This record gives sequence, structure tokens and C-alpha cells, in this order.
Amino acid sequence: MKLDKSIKILVGGGTFWVLFYPLLFIIIWFLAIPGVMFSSPSESSFSMFSMFDLIFPLHCLTAIMQFALMGFYLFHIIKNTLVSDSIRVVFGIGIFFMPIIAMPVYYYFFVWKDSPPKWALPEIKTSQPSDKSTASISENQPAISSKKLATIGGIIAALVLILFVFAFIFTRLINNFNQRIQDQYFSIPTPIPYDNLSMYQGNEKAFYQPVDISLFIPINTFKEIYTWSDFNQIPILISGDNVFVAGHLQELDDTWGSGINVDVISADIYSGKVNWQAIAGSPFLLKDSTQIYAEAPNNFGAAGVVAYDINSGVLAWETYFDYEYAVGVGHLILTESDIKAETYNHGDRAVYTVDLETGEIKDVVKDTPQYAVDEIVIYDDMRFEKQGYGVPDKVTVTNIDNGSIIWEYKGEPVISNIAVGGTTTYFLTENNRLIALNTYTGEVLGELAFAPRFSHDFDFINTSIVVAADGDLVAVYFEDSTQLSVFRFANAVK
Repeated sequence: MKLDKSIKILVGGGTFWVLFYPLLFIIIWFLAIPGVMFSSPSESSFSMFSMFDLIFPLHCLTAIMQFALMGFYLFHIIKNTLVSDSIRVVFGIGIFFMPIIAMPVYYYFFVWKDSPPKWALPEIKTSQPSDKSTASISENQPAISSKKLATIGGIIAALVLILFVFAFIFTRLINNFNQRIQDQYFSIPTPIPYDNLSMYQGNEKAFYQPVDISLFIPINTFKEIYTWSDFNQIPILISGDNVFVAGHLQELDDTWGSGINVDVISADIYSGKVNWQAIAGSPFLLKDSTQIYAEAPNNFGAAGVVAYDINSGVLAWETYFDYEYAVGVGHLILTESDIKAETYNHGDRAVYTVDLETGEIKDVVKDTPQYAVDEIVIYDDMRFEKQGYGVPDKVTVTNIDNGSIIWEYKGEPVISNIAVGGTTTYFLTENNRLIALNTYTGEVLGELAFAPRFSHDFDFINTSIVVAADGDLVAVYFEDSTQLSVFRFANAVK
């Protein structure tokens, strides 16, 4: 089957590209993956998409070219009657199953060359050959020399070996890359172990300083606490002589994927020594006398609730919800026997009721309105409310049963959450004053002013000011200075 030289060159170019493209693809991955692996998540995502934008058209073009070449070669094999049937069958099967090897070999011997080699010619058969004719035929019979056989075998073996080596290297590289993506984005990381909270030393001065400490005795001021509060969900709690923080003890890079999960840290308020640490899905905490509750660790999967033993940090239980309604937890509220979680997935919302002891889901109400779980504090049949998250406002305490007002604080507008520490309640005002009141009567028991005061244009909505309390212990957290100050209130209600 005779072909013009221009057609031979065109077919040869396509055959060379099909052979060269896998090697080119592996080389691109070798050059691109190190940059992806050692760049930030946002940069790596961008570089990955840029690389695929370049490769995908080439990949599609190569696939189309390979199918076209397979059709050409199979047609050529069928028409090439100058080659023995056995050779044509071998290359026909080879082009179908291993085109990267079979196409270049067939091209060189049967397309590029004008005549096939002697070893590929069909056998010459005679019916009754004489001795002389037999000898003549034997002399003229095409035969494959051992040198040619070794050359062809060596070429095929080398191509197969190179193919398998590159396939092995490429597979290992892809596996390592996928494992890094899995570890970085879709697995729950191991918390960085911390020994102590960082404290201000004698020669250091915190940004916010207490002005009058006659009733509020300073215990410690910790620095570099990175956390935040959303919609009255509190990331800091106090229980006994321990403070609990849901956040980070080091500043995270502002990159995609950072802060998906947070550390939960229990530390002694006097020494700053970390008692235990765990992990949660978002920075808000609830507690009772035995357990700490938080959103379960979540890496682009279904959201849930987790409970840790308050003394040891041992996992008590972990419950995840239906992904259709729960990619995140918006609000949590604690009752005597269960915890209610408002979850969301885009516009779909639900409220799950979970048993405190077992973590079992007791009830679920789907397609609920937003904020179906109240942003309130309930203590001893009293409801503590401050209208408007992040907006200075008054505090109102009502009776749960009949809704009657028990007391109101109408002094300086309150900008923090309401921290009920038992019989004494605390909050911070827009003039940066910590107020302590009798939980049952609203009587002001003491005040602690901080300097400097908040400026007139201070961003209360996007800057978390958090108060935590337990009895006569009270802590104030300022997000803008990442400082956490702990005091003992000398005039607490006994």
C-alpha cells in the first residue's frame, strides 16, 4: 500500500505526538505539583485550575488524534497484503490494546519504508518441490536475522520499560498529591499541642488596662488568643479555676481553608497551663457541670455536635446530622436534658434535639425558619436578653413562665454578651466598663472601667467583645487586641 511522502510525514507526526504526549503530561505534573504542594491553599487552587485549563484541550485533541490514527493503522493493516497474516494480526491486536508501542513500530517498518522487511513477508509455498527447487526456495525465503530480532525486541522492551517506569512514578506522584489534598482540606487535623497560654510579663503592658481594681482583683491577662463570637455564640467559658477557649493560640494565614476547625483548650487561669485540648467545628462553647459542648469538627461534610469531658477533655460522644440539612451549625442552646442545634445547608434549615448523656438524636424538625433557636441566656427560670447582636442596647430579664419583666438594665448600652455566673451577672458596656449585677434583682454590685474607652466609631459588629463568668470569677476578651483578662469580683453575691 503506497502512500505519498506528505501523508507519511503527517501520520508520523501524529504517531509521534501520541507517543510523546504521556511523557509531556508527566513532565508538566513534575514541574507543576511542587509549586502547588508548597503554595498556600488559595494559590494552589488557582494554579491547579490554570494547569487544567492548559492541559484539557490538548488532552481532548490527543484522544481524537489517537482514535483517528487507530482507524488509519487498522485500515492500512487490512490493505497491506505484502505482509504476512501473522504479522498483521499481531500488530492489529497491538494497535488496539497497546497503541503507544504498536503504532510507532508499525509506522517505521510498514508505513515509512517503501517496502516491508524480509522477515515480514508472507511464506512462499509450493506443492511438490524438488530438492533443487527446495534449496532454491530455502535460499530465497525471507528470514529474520538474530540481529534484527534482537533490535526489534530491544526497542519494544525499552518502550515497555519506559512506559511502566513513568506510569509507576506518575502514579506515586498522583497518590502523594491526592494524600496531601486529603490531609490539607478534607481530614480533621491533629491539634498543635500547646503547653501554656501566653501571659503578659511584668515588663509588658496590655492594650486595655483596668482603671480601678478595688472590687475586681486581677488574676491574669493572657495574650495572643485568636477567637471570635457570632450571633451571641460564646467562644470562651469559665468553670472553676479553668478557662475554656474555642479558637487558636496562633494567628492563621488568611487563605482558603484556614480556620475551618478550631482548637478547644482548657487552661488554668492562674498559671496558664493547658490542661487538655481538643478540636471543634466552630468557635462557640456551652457547658454544664460535666461536659463541654461544641460543633463537631467539620471538613466539608455533615455538621454535628461533640461533647468532651470537662475535666479530662476525653471525647464523650460525637453526633453528626443529615448532610441535606446540616453543612454547618448556626446556633446551639443548652437545656437540662438536651442540646438544640439549628443547622443549615444553603436555604434548608433544621433543628436537632440531642440527648446530653448519649448524644442520640431525640428529635428533628426540618424546614424551620432562621434563628428558630433563641439567642438568649436562660438561668433559674429567667430569660436574659439583649436585642440586636453587635449593637449597643439594654438588657431585659423576664420570667419564662409568664413573660413578666423581672428587671432591666437601662444604663450605658451593653455591647457584649450576658454572662450569668450564678448569682452574679456580668456584661460590658459601650464605654468599656464591666458591670456586675445581682442576677435576681438587677442591682449593680460593682463596675470596672478599662482604658482606653472605645472610640465613637468602634466596629462592635465585626469585633468580638466577650465576657465569661463562673461565680466570682469573670473574664473579658477583646478581639482587637487578642487579650483575655481574668478577675475575681470581691463583691459577688454569696
